[in-house]
Amino acid sequence: MVVGFGTKAHEPVLLHAGAEKVFTPDALPFIIEHAGMTVRADDTLLVVQPGLLKVEDMRDLYHACDRRLKFQVVGHDPFPLTSDRHFREFRKIKPRGINQTEIVQLTGRPPRIAPTLEQAEAIIRLWHEKPKRPPLEIVGLAKKILGLEDDYDMKTSWVRDLVIKHVGTGQRDRPEGWTGISTETT
Repeated sequence: MVVGFGTKAHEPVLLHAGAEKVFTPDALPFIIEHAGMTVRADDTLLVVQPGLLKVEDMRDLYHACDRRLKFQVVGHDPFPLTSDRHFREFRKIKPRGINQTEIVQLTGRPPRIAPTLEQAEAIIRLWHEKPKRPPLEIVGLAKKILGLEDDYDMKTSWVRDLVIKHVGTGQRDRPEGWTGISTETT
C-alpha cells in the first residue's frame, strides 16, 4: 500500500500520485507507535517534501516495519533506505512532475535561482544606480534579466542577498573601490 505523508497542502498531490491515505506531521508519533496498523512492512511512504521527516523518524519507521518499508518522493521511484546516509540523502530529493507554482505553494519557497555572473552584475548595477530605483522596481527588472515570468514570486531580500554575496554589503550606495564582480579564480 502507498501511504502519503505531508501537510494538508500536500494532500491533493499525494493522492494524485497514488497515496491511498495521507498522514500529517502531527500524526507521526501515532504512526510510529502503531506501525503495523498505519504503515506496514512492504508499504511505500510517499512524500512531497522529504525534509518534513527527521532522520530519526525515518529510522524508527523503517525498523518498526521490519526493515521492509520503502520511501518515495513524488515523481521518483520508491526505494529502500538502509543507512543513515541514505536517509540524509533522501531528505534532499526534490519532487518531480509538479510545476514551479505548486512547489512554492507546497514547500513555501521557490526553487533555487542561479544567475550567471553577467546577470548578477546587471542586477547589482541596478541596485547601486543613481537616482535610486524603488526596490520593487529592481525586483521586476531582475525577473526580466533572469528570464522569469512576471508573476514569479521573488522578494526584495533575494536581490539584496545577491548584492551582499558579490559586493559584501547590501548598501544602496556602491562601495568605494568596488569595480564589479571578479571573474578571476584564485
